[in-house]
Amino acid sequence: MKSIRTAHAASIAVAFALLACFLGASCSDALLDEMGRLASEANRPVISPSAGSIITAHETITLSFDSDMDSGAVSIGGDIGLAAPATTWADPRTLDLNQANTVSWSAGTGKKLTVSITESGQTVAYEYTFEVFNGVCVSSPANAQNPGAPGNAGTVLAPLDTIQAGIDMAYSKYSADIATVKVAVGSYAIAGTVAVMKEKISLKGGYSASFMSRNYTTYETVMEDTRISLGTDVAPLPCVDFAEEITSATVLEGFSIKPSVGAFGSAIYIADASPAISYCTIFGKGRGSTPKPIRLCGIEVAGGSPSIQYCTVLLSWDWSAGNTLPADTIGIYTYDSSSAVIEHNTISGGYGADTYAVNAGGLSDTISLNIVTAGNANNSTGSSYGIYCDWSSPNISGNTIDAGSGIFGDQVANAYAIWLAVGANPSITGNEIRCSIAVTGEDYAIYEASAGSDPSAVSSNSFSSYYGQTGAVNRGYYYDFGESTPEINDLTTSVSLSATSDTLESFGNTTFD
Repeated sequence: MKSIRTAHAASIAVAFALLACFLGASCSDALLDEMGRLASEANRPVISPSAGSIITAHETITLSFDSDMDSGAVSIGGDIGLAAPATTWADPRTLDLNQANTVSWSAGTGKKLTVSITESGQTVAYEYTFEVFNGVCVSSPANAQNPGAPGNAGTVLAPLDTIQAGIDMAYSKYSADIATVKVAVGSYAIAGTVAVMKEKISLKGGYSASFMSRNYTTYETVMEDTRISLGTDVAPLPCVDFAEEITSATVLEGFSIKPSVGAFGSAIYIADASPAISYCTIFGKGRGSTPKPIRLCGIEVAGGSPSIQYCTVLLSWDWSAGNTLPADTIGIYTYDSSSAVIEHNTISGGYGADTYAVNAGGLSDTISLNIVTAGNANNSTGSSYGIYCDWSSPNISGNTIDAGSGIFGDQVANAYAIWLAVGANPSITGNEIRCSIAVTGEDYAIYEASAGSDPSAVSSNSFSSYYGQTGAVNRGYYYDFGESTPEINDLTTSVSLSATSDTLESFGNTTFD
């Protein structure tokens, strides 16, 4: 309801103005206009959600008047409405607009709702401005300020309680449009897939409980799959699942995501889909009990052309309580003719039996401008890989790649910045390739593991001089498979690429200390 103090102050201002006119002081048109404005503002209806708020296009808007109103005296207009909204008088002083929560408001910023009141032949108009979006709101039941609940309307003032309910409602209400599910701060953990994505329905986290502010760190929004068993190599357990034919119109943005620790678990699983994923943080996790997972994966791409940008991927296994049979851990894993764009991310292979920051088995992935750390292979025979290429020809450019380390007790394993398995012909240009001096096993910047796995280019890279130290064994800038002296630990030795042979130096590669 309207503040009594505001109405009283307006009445006093009008009274003084009238007194000034009565005493013969100036009584200009401007003064009379101001008198009218003050009088009308004193009677401005209170609106909820408040003016200036962000609202959904299916929001219910409530107007509260300070006296009983004749319903015929009130009319609604402005550019906010897709059509004349349904009006419902809850009582003579309370008017609900769009009580049925149909899609009634036009999306955009600066959308105006005008409330006109006509009494005694005089009409006064009040204007309220909103930012309107096509979509649904979700809030954790633990958010005391604005808790979500099942069966709610999915609006700013009545959010749903689960992410999947938000996706389903958005798809039902807005299937003809691109829509967004906004998710407020909190933890959304279930023993199952938290979000099965649908085409043109984007999912965005990092909102305050009121949905008026957004910050990924301040308002951390966590999705977690708590399952501890099941999953297979071909059907891993996903926390977020993108089905076939989803396009870049579907965005995932602003979440912290924890995968299942079943036999095979993936934080994000993409099957022949091409969504846009950005500003997400993926954490690995383990536990001191059995059964133990076989493979943990951050983002798994089984076909499609997704965009993965500005994400942080860190997978790890909990080594407490005697977990001596850890999982393989993979930051980003592509295969089945995928062509993912992986840019501006921080990616680690984490801790596991074998660790892979990026396992690139896609047909033509782009891996650029990332910070890549191979991880830590925690057993005596395991290996850490920065970028592992298998039957693929990715473009690897502009990255900082650290080969990682492999330490288990006093034992060490092998570390490779870029590994070329079978049928791998990548272009490797403009990268800074580092190493971990903790490794006493094999440690190479680029390693050819089979015949026919020759890069199309190795140019303008900067290698750590550690790879070329005099007398080093099982270490080098390059391992040239099939050559009589495959280990190359200086830039003046010729290497055989897929189209040419020459020295690393001649291709513009350099070293740094």
